Amino acid sequence: MSTGVAEKVTSEELEENNIFLNAILQTQVMKLDVNDRVISLQFSWKGLLKPLGSSFIGVSPEFEVALYTIIFLNRNDQVSNTVVKVDKYLLEVMVCRQGHAIGTSYPKLLDKTLGACSFSTDQSKKI
Repeated sequence: MSTGVAEKVTSEELEENNIFLNAILQTQVMKLDVNDRVISLQFSWKGLLKPLGSSFIGVSPEFEVALYTIIFLNRNDQVSNTVVKVDKYLLEVMVCRQGHAIGTSYPKLLDKTLGACSFSTDQSKKI
């Protein structure tokens, strides 16, 4: 339920949040191990074709919840498309809002690259 009062967030608050969230990304639970994977798949069910989709395999639930929550909290868009690099995977993470909650969220595999887990809230900056 909205109070009708727009919240003002300063650039200092955003920077503080980004520092905190980047620190979370460096914790052990946010690091992938050799068994973690991202897969892309397409299938049909009851005569309907599902468009190509991606999913994490073998990552902890904490990792997925944290990743989607970080993007949700850093963006105000109805649909957020954020490019992230997770280990060797370049992903576009989709987070769709439903009011003040996450409606749906999922990774979209873009390309395999080398690197560690990181993210950017600036859409012009690809990681």
